Amino acid sequence: MRTTLEAAEQMEAGLPSGEEGVIVNLAMVGGLVEMPFWPAYATAKAGVLEFTKSMYPLKPCRNIRVMALCPGFVGTTVGHFITDAFPGAMRDRCGLVTVETVTQAFVRAIEDGHNAGRCMIVMEGQAIYY
Repeated sequence: MRTTLEAAEQMEAGLPSGEEGVIVNLAMVGGLVEMPFWPAYATAKAGVLEFTKSMYPLKPCRNIRVMALCPGFVGTTVGHFITDAFPGAMRDRCGLVTVETVTQAFVRAIEDGHNAGRCMIVMEGQAIYY
């Protein structure tokens, strides 16, 4: 959260008049569903989501758009470890998402000028706003 606030301050000070600033926070679907095997992580990600939604006023006031990406577990070493260790808990609910899918969603989120304060849920084959 501190980094998002610092980025917003820097953008406000340095953005040319009329230019838009964009901040993309990284959350995770675990912030939207219960994760009994990793409650502190789920709580932290839920906090990122609520913080992002609360940053909506920066858009109309300062022309800084804050949004969040919420992928399922990404197909990295950690993602595979969690989904293998708790297959029914997360793989069936969220699945594994490729890095390429998350990257494409990131670009789409930056290009979409109407997602201030919103969270993009990124699953393999789809990305929807929450």
